[in-house]
Amino acid sequence: MNKGHDFLVRVGGNVRLLSDLGCVRGRDGIVCVWPDAAARRGQPPLVLRLIEVKSERSSMFLVTNVLSERKLSNAKVAQVYSMRWGIELQFRSFKKTFGRRQLHSRTAECSYVELN
Repeated sequence: MNKGHDFLVRVGGNVRLLSDLGCVRGRDGIVCVWPDAAARRGQPPLVLRLIEVKSERSSMFLVTNVLSERKLSNAKVAQVYSMRWGIELQFRSFKKTFGRRQLHSRTAECSYVELN
């Protein structure tokens, strides 16, 4: 974020999201994440937008540092995430087919050797 990059991340039930915290109080869909290490160092919490993406079977929750829905609409978030999910399913299928739970290569070139 300090370098000006935006992100979109899926959050699970193990992530503690805070609402009604200080300057963000009263804004719908705005949450904070305050990692313990950052809080101990006196760093402020991350202010993020919480987005629920509903599928036929369930709901997924994502957070982004793009707070404006004008800049990144909920519909665009759902579209981007569904494209990403397609890639994840492809990797899962690949790993299952070839009996590879995890690739150990750190570069694309080495992964080709490992796959062979």
